[in-house]
Amino acid sequence: MSLLIGDIYDASLDETLWPRAFDRIWISLANARRRSFRNMRLPRNPNVYFMLGHEQDYVDTYLERYARMNPLFPTLMFSEVEQTQTIPDVMPQHEFCQTRFTKEWCIPQGICDAAISIVDKSASGATAFITMRRMREGFVDDEMRRRFSLIVPHVRRACSSAR
Repeated sequence: MSLLIGDIYDASLDETLWPRAFDRIWISLANARRRSFRNMRLPRNPNVYFMLGHEQDYVDTYLERYARMNPLFPTLMFSEVEQTQTIPDVMPQHEFCQTRFTKEWCIPQGICDAAISIVDKSASGATAFITMRRMREGFVDDEMRRRFSLIVPHVRRACSSAR
């Protein structure tokens, strides 16, 4: 864990080190394959800092179309900073599964759940640290949530010191 935390803070000083830091984070989170770190600016023009583990076509369509319709964002804006949540914490799973966002963007990639935490927020938007889970990896469990919660404060401090 100490090496991982060191990698996170090193990345705050040199942004080219973020992919390595994220790789170590995902190993720590029991090999969650989907990974992203994004700035959620509502309602338009999201800034994506890192969106790793997605094919470029999905990144492009997310930015062009799906970021504006992501049903999780409005509720996440009211979340406490550093609070770890999963999709069912934000909205009922069956409702999430019925959205156009899920049907057109998540399901084709096999995404079924995510661990999410707001690491910064202002009146105009929020920055979220998110790891998405594929169906073959299963839903976020208690152990993954615990590990994610341990990492979030360090990601938050690293992001705030990188500004």
